[in-house]
Amino acid sequence: MSAPPRRAAVIVVAQHRPAALRRLLVGLRHPVLELVVVTVGDDPAWRRAARGAVVLSASADRDAPGRDAVLRAAVAAVSSPIVVVADDGVLLGAPAALGLVEAVRRGADAAVPRILDPHAGAARPAPGSASASTAASGVVAARRELLEAVPLLDDDAGPRLDRTWLRRVRQSGARVEYPPDATC
Repeated sequence: MSAPPRRAAVIVVAQHRPAALRRLLVGLRHPVLELVVVTVGDDPAWRRAARGAVVLSASADRDAPGRDAVLRAAVAAVSSPIVVVADDGVLLGAPAALGLVEAVRRGADAAVPRILDPHAGAARPAPGSASASTAASGVVAARRELLEAVPLLDDDAGPRLDRTWLRRVRQSGARVEYPPDATC
């Protein structure tokens, strides 16, 4: 019996933290998720941690294209119409990623998870809401066409993803959703 078709791609931005990358990829393993890791430079430790995922890397040479170029290449390379982008330091499992994918499948242009406060054990309000202007998760799911129209830039990596990229997305008129069942 063949594996179910891939419904969504998860592009992980690796920051050369092999243990964090390994933990994230293990939690994201699911038959409908295509895992892609992007980074700048190369390191045998994180490459081992990325085993089982497609790996795209840019040269660490100062004059070489940066992570934003590799992210755009990854978005163009995946076959899925829905893409989740995550920093390698987030705690995101397959159920939460699939919840974000489902929100986009249902009609949102982009979806962002609620953030679990590791100290209080409770979910904080969604990034972008009036009560959570400083919250950021480093995770977003979006239609591939939106990622192509409003590309991610190096400055959008990690926690800034919610603040800078989503601001540009909202200015474009796209609809962003914060599904209650998707947390990280």
